[in-house]
Amino acid sequence: MEAGKTKVISLRLERELYKELEKQAQKRGESISQYLREILYSYHYPTKEILSRLEENKYKLDYSIDNAQEYFENLMKYSEGLNKSLEDFKRKIEGGAIQFPLKEREVQGER
Repeated sequence: MEAGKTKVISLRLERELYKELEKQAQKRGESISQYLREILYSYHYPTKEILSRLEENKYKLDYSIDNAQEYFENLMKYSEGLNKSLEDFKRKIEGGAIQFPLKEREVQGER
């Protein structure tokens, strides 16, 4: 249902029916309007269709989560590898094992 695409309706009910609907809505913690809307939807849309759509949406969500999880795991592995390389590089620099030649400008002093 798209926002702005709804219509407002009103109807007359016997007092007893209204009281029963009100009681049921209160049990569910909903307004009477919301409760009636759910009743109408459940009547209008077949239960199997709703179940099918819910299952389809759950499958899509699970698929997205699996893909995101795999991508996240790959990023974590890359990050761990990068951290190990940085630590190794720092140790080598601190130990004096790696010396980079200075650029000609640095040797002569930047002008």
